[in-house]
This record gives sequence, structure tokens and C-alpha cells, in this order.
Amino acid sequence: MGILKEFSDFEHERNEDLVLTSKILNNLNISFFIETRTFLGAVRDKKFIRRDRDSDLEIIRSVFFDIIEQLKEKLNKNGFLFFYSILRYYEKIIN
Repeated sequence: MGILKEFSDFEHERNEDLVLTSKILNNLNISFFIETRTFLGAVRDKKFIRRDRDSDLEIIRSVFFDIIEQLKEKLNKNGFLFFYSILRYYEKIIN
């Protein structure tokens, strides 16, 4: 029972974090979408994947660099850890 409660609490907190992140991005007029395991869980299971411990969001690269400092400031102010990665694989496909 304890493990189920812990996961349930984690899932609830993760949902609240995703909603807050969504509000921050919307307030900055940033379009985004969920991806990878977050998307898979939403579509397949209608919930987060149990072993997935983060939420995956995508922002279009051309927009991202214009707003990176504002986004970092807002997310850090709300207690989020901010990091990003650029996937070189997609660049090769596009170019």
C-alpha cells in the first residue's frame, strides 16, 4: 500500500508540474507539445508511464533560442530544474 500511495503522490505532483509548466509556456506565447514517453503514456495508457520519472516537452528550435533566458528565469522561479538538449540527428534530416 505504501508504494502505491508514493507513486500516486508522485503522479499527482508530476501532473501539477506539467500543468504549471504549460501555464508558464502559454503566458510566454510559446507553442509546445509533449513527446517521447510522456506522449506514449498519454496516448496508450491515458496516464504517465509508471517507470518514467520525468516529463518530456518539445519547443520548436527556432523559437526556443529567442526565449531561452525568459523561460529559464520563469521555470527556475517556480522551482524547476532547467536544461535542454539539441538533437543533431534531426538537423541532418532537415538539412
